[in-house]
Amino acid sequence: MGRASFQMLKGCLLAVLFLGTLAFSGLAQSEPDPDAGVDQTLDGGDTAALGKFPFCQCQDYRCSTSPYRLMTVASPEGRTNELCFRVDRVGCSQANPCCKILLEMLGKIEFAVDKTCKPEYIGSYINGARNNSFFDTDYDVGKIRITPLRFNVNTVTNATICLRFQPGAACASYPRLCSNPDGVCTYATPKCDCISSFIQTTSRFRLEYARSLTTADAVTYQFNLYVERPQDCWSPGYRNGSCCNQTLVNIGLSLADSIALESLGDATLTTDKGLVMRVSKLRTFWGVQLYPNDLTQGRFYEPSLYVTNFTAGKPWTLSVPVALDASPAPRPGLWPCKASRYLPNDPLVCDIQLNGYQTVTGKPTTILSLDDYEVPNCCPEGLLRFGKEDTCCVDNLAENPYRMSYNATVKPTRNDTVFSFKLSYAGISNGPFGGALDGRTNCSVSEVDQVTLFVEPAYLNFVYRTTVDGVDVDFTRSKNAWQSWVRLINLNKVTQTLSTVSVFLSADVRADQLCTAKVAESPLCEYVLKGSYDDAAKEFMCCPRGATAVSAATCPA
Repeated sequence: MGRASFQMLKGCLLAVLFLGTLAFSGLAQSEPDPDAGVDQTLDGGDTAALGKFPFCQCQDYRCSTSPYRLMTVASPEGRTNELCFRVDRVGCSQANPCCKILLEMLGKIEFAVDKTCKPEYIGSYINGARNNSFFDTDYDVGKIRITPLRFNVNTVTNATICLRFQPGAACASYPRLCSNPDGVCTYATPKCDCISSFIQTTSRFRLEYARSLTTADAVTYQFNLYVERPQDCWSPGYRNGSCCNQTLVNIGLSLADSIALESLGDATLTTDKGLVMRVSKLRTFWGVQLYPNDLTQGRFYEPSLYVTNFTAGKPWTLSVPVALDASPAPRPGLWPCKASRYLPNDPLVCDIQLNGYQTVTGKPTTILSLDDYEVPNCCPEGLLRFGKEDTCCVDNLAENPYRMSYNATVKPTRNDTVFSFKLSYAGISNGPFGGALDGRTNCSVSEVDQVTLFVEPAYLNFVYRTTVDGVDVDFTRSKNAWQSWVRLINLNKVTQTLSTVSVFLSADVRADQLCTAKVAESPLCEYVLKGSYDDAAKEFMCCPRGATAVSAATCPA
């Protein structure tokens, strides 16, 4: 059976008004606005959503976002024990994702009903043929779920849907079935039914912010994608199913409404072995969904990533560039997202979603499917935090007067390589920045006291010397769980003249081996320039992070 599309737009909530007749010509003129008083979204997240029909977290509840209406009609077979509806196409704006998705596939219709009617219910019939349905009594309100439908706009328009009951059943009336004296019945057309829970406990996949790389035309945000241990994951509890070994089809990042898809550059996902996947992008009203493509470029296509693709302790790197001329302009260290739905007053968090399929228990590479009913997808949500340990240091390369760029790779002898970089003065920024405007340091007049160069961990201990303009300078070597770096210290560069920074390694190394950060297929050397030391705070106040493209040296003859 076909699986639901990963748009996460799970339903448009509608009402059918039964006015005592079965023909509704002219209803559009007399019916009040069905969207009046209907909020587009529910407040309160999952818990609020689970307390209202259709008992899942829907993104849009307005009638106007669905292209369909259900109109009551007489039983085509003249039966008195069935209630029937005709699907009318009324149109909607295809700029709305919910509208567009439902035009392409209508997989399910659900009715809110009196759950005491279950014993009298026989089943559903579409155009006279028996169709799968389920009478759900797990919630405060009963729910008749008709699925799978596998309709599109052409096949569903004018279709007749009938709910059949035992002969003489009291529930074979709209007021009785829908628990409303006026015969008002509520139904939903959910597109995606998914297990929406919190990533931190119900999925093994994790996404964490790693760093920002600032280049001439973009800020590239990099994230670590990895998996947790199986014992650190639990089923959600509020419904059947488990997402602990879910697959990963796409990653959803909240994104400011004003940033167009065209402002996002070529996104990539790099495995722990250095293989680079292209990542396709889909803009939604919620943000952007990132779809990693398969490694084989279609020869052996797999629609998902599995937890078994990952090695414990070895994250993959997701890179997403945002153009500097986007609105709002991207800030290094903070992804340009909307206010969080969970922590709306915290400016340093962004909402994320990891969408995928459930898998068979004990078989994490086998996608779970059932023949009779749709299996809910997995769409756990969570938060990305962008807070920094050093909250005083200003990370803004555009404000800083200095830049560093890759210069050359020289191999003076066998098993010896020298990498050189140009440290140039770009001038005081037009600003205005810092100072009395916001109470922080004005980094447009900063000097350079330290240069941190991030290098591949395998080559860290091969660094034996560093120089600036041919003069030896002190340096340190350090690393953490994700990165390793060489830091040149005590530089006190205040001049505007061009300087050459050199790093010596006792190994034959290419530039693209030393610096393995990538944007698309281009290797980059990341660096941080630190200056404006504050004696009272005992820390540097200016620490812009940047990146410079490198090219691999030619092999010696």
